Amino acid sequence: MSPPLAGIFFKSLKPKLRELVGLQPSLKGGGGDWMVDPAELLNGRAVLKPVTRKLLKKLSHKGIEKIGHGLYEKHRMYMEHERAKVLADADANWMDVLRKLFRQIEENLSDNEQSENTRKLVHARDEFEYFYRMSFNKLESLFTEASVLAINKSKEEAMELMNNKFMVALKTQATMLYEEYEKKFNIEKARLKEEFIKNLEIDRSKMGDKIHD
Repeated sequence: MSPPLAGIFFKSLKPKLRELVGLQPSLKGGGGDWMVDPAELLNGRAVLKPVTRKLLKKLSHKGIEKIGHGLYEKHRMYMEHERAKVLADADANWMDVLRKLFRQIEENLSDNEQSENTRKLVHARDEFEYFYRMSFNKLESLFTEASVLAINKSKEEAMELMNNKFMVALKTQATMLYEEYEKKFNIEKARLKEEFIKNLEIDRSKMGDKIHD
């Protein structure tokens, strides 16, 4: 169907048929950003747009670095949360142990056993402090190791990326220099060839003159 005939056909359609074939409401096109506010979806037909222009800008080199930094911060916050959770669980478990021990001591408390019970309380407190300190140091060490590994991994990836870029740039520069020197070599070769032929003709002419003499 030709464009003029199609225009006449679509203009002659009734409103219901226009809506059926997609002429109403009018489509808005791609626009600046590839997305539509959810509220606009309730107002009629909308063009599906997968991503926003803002998201497309994030696909640059700085955008990728920013995404990587965000992932690292997210991982660090997760490790902090896990450490706090483990410490809280350890505190709760040991406090429960101490409460049970105190309850048992109170039940068995007597004048003759008071000194021994006091010693047990002091020993339990010291043991709790030692275990708590060792657990905290171990968690600190694990958290530090995980952070160092994440940083080293990011450095290695950055170095690999920069090395790849350097190799590409080096190859491009080498190709350009080779082409430039090849061009100069061909020009010089053509000049020397022309000069050789010219000198050969001169020598041949001189030799011919000597023969005639």
